[in-house]
Amino acid sequence: MKRVIFLLMAVALVAGVVLTMSVLPAAARDQQSCDNTPKTIHVKPATLDEVQGSCQSGYIISWQFVINQIDNAGDVPASIYVTWDNGHSANVTLWKYTGKTAHYQTTDNQGAMVTDATATIYGCWDGQFNLSDVTCGKPTPPVPEWPSIALLCTGVVAIGMVIYRSRRRVSA
Repeated sequence: MKRVIFLLMAVALVAGVVLTMSVLPAAARDQQSCDNTPKTIHVKPATLDEVQGSCQSGYIISWQFVINQIDNAGDVPASIYVTWDNGHSANVTLWKYTGKTAHYQTTDNQGAMVTDATATIYGCWDGQFNLSDVTCGKPTPPVPEWPSIALLCTGVVAIGMVIYRSRRRVSA
């Protein structure tokens, strides 16, 4: 009877070791493939074409980007770096974080097209970085500077005085 118990314990021990050995290599592989060193990510190019192309007026006045599947609020990038086709670029700060998704919004460089956006995020992140929306509009006309308006008014007054004086001379 002692031999049977000993034999059952030996079989259970061997089975436990085999099971442990088959699970540990998989866990070790998962840890090796997930290096948590920060990495630079780029916005998905197809979203740039699709979302910016949806603007009927062809004039974009704001852009909204999202980075999804961010596990913790502490892992959210504080800003993203956006580049436009006019050569301008800007850091765009976090607008809000909801439901494991970071949102960024900017109105910089109206009328231009975004060519790329990047962010630095934790190495194990495995989500998507997309341009999610744009606001279309029309260019706003430039507002004249005050000196120009003052000069125009001065000119109108001067012309009015010349006309007034010339009429006074004719009637005299």
